Amino acid sequence: MFYSRKGRKFCLVFSAVLLAVTGTGMAFAPHYAVFLVLRFLVGAASSGLGMSSYILMMECVGSQYRNRALVGLCVAYAIGYSLLALFAWAIPDWRHLQLSISTWIILFILYYFVISESPRWLHGSGRGKECEQLLRRIARINGKTYPENVTIEIDNSIHLITLSNGKTREPNVVDTVRTPNLRKKSFILNYEWFVVAYVYYGLTLNAVSLGKNPYMAFVYSTAVEVPAALITGFLLKICGRRLSTVSSMFVGGVCCLVTALPFLQHIDWLITFLATFGKFCITITFNVVYLYSAELYPTVIRNVGLGSNSVFARIGAILAPYVSSLSTTSPMLCQVLFGVPAIVAGVLALLLPETTDKILPETIPEGEDFGRGQKFWQLLPRDDF
Repeated sequence: MFYSRKGRKFCLVFSAVLLAVTGTGMAFAPHYAVFLVLRFLVGAASSGLGMSSYILMMECVGSQYRNRALVGLCVAYAIGYSLLALFAWAIPDWRHLQLSISTWIILFILYYFVISESPRWLHGSGRGKECEQLLRRIARINGKTYPENVTIEIDNSIHLITLSNGKTREPNVVDTVRTPNLRKKSFILNYEWFVVAYVYYGLTLNAVSLGKNPYMAFVYSTAVEVPAALITGFLLKICGRRLSTVSSMFVGGVCCLVTALPFLQHIDWLITFLATFGKFCITITFNVVYLYSAELYPTVIRNVGLGSNSVFARIGAILAPYVSSLSTTSPMLCQVLFGVPAIVAGVLALLLPETTDKILPETIPEGEDFGRGQKFWQLLPRDDF
């Protein structure tokens, strides 16, 4: 709710500063209790930074450019993820490592003077005059002419919830599950995020045991995320959000189950290939589900909707190491525990509507109506709902 009220730009910079301060403080934590408190704040700040920057990016580009913007973001994430392992290899002391990856984040404060607020957030918050001024500025920078016959008229009441006593309030996270269609989409998205984080981090941890050097094994595992990001853009363009989510999640789950087959356990190269390809598919799902979720939630609850999804993703990430540890005693069971939820998530994604090239919903009623005409068996994007 805090992020939705203050705007994307403010929350991006605020989260970055909080992450820099608390991350740097972790390197000097005198005892474990202080470390835990700072680690909690680091988790909150990193989640806020990731969500705000992603939503700001998505809301500032046209529908035809969202795929490319997503690919660029995913490639940058994969490169940073790989560099983390190399930093850890070069700086074995955890305090020095924590300090080296945290202090420079304070430079994000400069973003406050460089980037603009999201025009969609300004419109959704009822700040029409500021929205129009920003759109005029964007048109000028892009060498375009702003149409003078176009004015932005906002009915502030449509962005508020009317209570039984006639009073109004701002939307909150409860509104993601208050109406039937939004509730269905929210429950499915929460499960998708839980599973994709659970399987993604589980396979990443398992990959460390595939080589003699755990740092390089981690780098090799994350290296597949660069081609996965590039393939994501292609899949989104050809197949849309829905089929991309269904196919990548389902195939990733199948790869996990196939590696659990007893008669394949002695074929090391095949197990390694299937594990790597499974990670490749789940990475595509992770990339797609960010964009998919942001497009399904209306603007007024987009931040809180993605925030609730992120909570379930964190639960999956917390559970992943415990399941991954089973690989030393029962590797086949470990893969089954990763594969079955992924296949279920792939099937459930069929119940979500397609969003490719659609106008994003702004209000809760628009979000509730969005995708009602989508059929379960309709796989490819269409324009008739």
